[in-house]
Amino acid sequence: MNFIEIKNVTYKSSSNNIVLDDISLTIKEKDFVIICGANGSGKSTLVKLLNGLVIPDKGEVFVSNIEVKKNLRKVRELVGMVFQNTDSQIVGETIYDDIAFGLENLSLDEKVIRKRVVDIIEEFDLIEILNTPPYSLSGGEKKKLCIASILVMKPKVIVFDEPFMSLDFFSKKKIMKEIIKLHKKGHTIIVITHNLDEIIKYANKILIMSKGNVAGYGKPNDFLNMLENFGVKKPYEQKF
Repeated sequence: MNFIEIKNVTYKSSSNNIVLDDISLTIKEKDFVIICGANGSGKSTLVKLLNGLVIPDKGEVFVSNIEVKKNLRKVRELVGMVFQNTDSQIVGETIYDDIAFGLENLSLDEKVIRKRVVDIIEEFDLIEILNTPPYSLSGGEKKKLCIASILVMKPKVIVFDEPFMSLDFFSKKKIMKEIIKLHKKGHTIIVITHNLDEIIKYANKILIMSKGNVAGYGKPNDFLNMLENFGVKKPYEQKF
């Protein structure tokens, strides 16, 4: 099933430069897609189409047969995004408040909110730091909190924009483990990353962006030898 459909999408910046140029692609339910390419190739803009943070100048974007621009609220329940800069995503004064924020915006019953928040806090082992102010958490803990805040909304698709950036080795391992676990649970996973070494063996598709265009899209093994032509370091393992 094609869960995400991007049809002939063009998007221009405020200065009228083309950021995405007539892009079309589909992502199936439960795919694990890596998006890579040089800086400025359009990667982050592309994923922002999926929950309406960016609305195309031309073309259409569908998630679960819903046109994004026509039902932003529903689509934002379906597509969760974990941004590169976690500080911009953390809004609560406590860990509980931060995880509950999205649910409160949906005007859910307080008992329902509490149960879902408590369940996700237990799942992510956040109980020990529950009363710690989010701003004082480590980089890895902040990333974990952002993932928990997204998961409590029960999305079908989870997008990670450079999830390993600025993390130490052990934090990277923990976040990698969470991403793999989410995919095994049936989520569609989309990861923007420059570092393919560890994660590429878990992906069933790779999307290479170049100057607002799709330079390659398909099975990772089919595109390994062309990665460095588009500013992406070839992973140290040759086949996966």
